[in-house]
Amino acid sequence: MPGKKVTAGNYLVQLLAVRPAAFDRVRTKITPQELDSGDRAVFVRMLESYERGGPAGIEADLALYPADEQDLIRRAWAAPPPNVDDEVAIEL
Repeated sequence: MPGKKVTAGNYLVQLLAVRPAAFDRVRTKITPQELDSGDRAVFVRMLESYERGGPAGIEADLALYPADEQDLIRRAWAAPPPNVDDEVAIEL
């Protein structure tokens, strides 16, 4: 997604890729409908992976994700977004 504008939802997806355990707090505060449509699909897919497999679920399911979502997650793993903690996720 080169040149894609970084939105709060996009940042949240990157943060959750790096700290999937934050889903426990985030999913009670944020609904998928609150995210931009471009971020919603990957958020829902990641949440489903987390619910199935816990913190390792995203990595376990990654090959099943569309290529652009795999790239987004891998980029987040390689270069985590700044301020990666649960509190930042809630504030978004």
